[in-house]
Amino acid sequence: MKHMDITERKLVENQLAEQAALLDKASDAIVVSDLKHHVLFWSKGAERMYGWRAEEVLRRPLAEVLRGDQARFAEAAEQVASAGEWAGELTQATREGKRVRVQSRWTLVKDGAGRPRSILALNSDVTEQKNLEAQLLRAQRIESIGTLASGIAHDLNNVLEEKSPPGSLSTNGARASSVPSARNRATDPLAPGRTVSKKFCSGWYLI
Repeated sequence: MKHMDITERKLVENQLAEQAALLDKASDAIVVSDLKHHVLFWSKGAERMYGWRAEEVLRRPLAEVLRGDQARFAEAAEQVASAGEWAGELTQATREGKRVRVQSRWTLVKDGAGRPRSILALNSDVTEQKNLEAQLLRAQRIESIGTLASGIAHDLNNVLEEKSPPGSLSTNGARASSVPSARNRATDPLAPGRTVSKKFCSGWYLI
């Protein structure tokens, strides 16, 4: 019986070691804290993401280590305590003070009797993704503004040309005429109808 107990313990220890090795290979940060949010476990992925070694953060308050939005942290803590889980985006800081944005998922871990024991947090760094999205949105906004400005300039130019008095200079420097030539009327029978147009420019209707 004693030999069997030792064998079973060795099997459990080996399984735990394999699981710990798998956790350390994960690129995401895996953090376990107690119910007061003091660090109990800090994975290798967390070390790489935040720059803190595990021995430097164990038993320290998680909010103090990651220096994120305290109101957002409190909101997540309240929800995981009441609902058993929380997921959302957090802004945190590395050891050097660099701001990182993470997609975070918190899960309340319970013991065999169903009592809350710890909180497991899985954090994925989405900083680069968010930066690329912001750059794309800025480029789209600039393109939209450029298209709008081009359309307004085009309409304004057309209105100014149509409203130029006889004999005045048009926008291209040529003499403008308010009466279509006979040649134009012959080649374009719809030209007289197009001389009366209605356009919208700078908030005024010009007829």
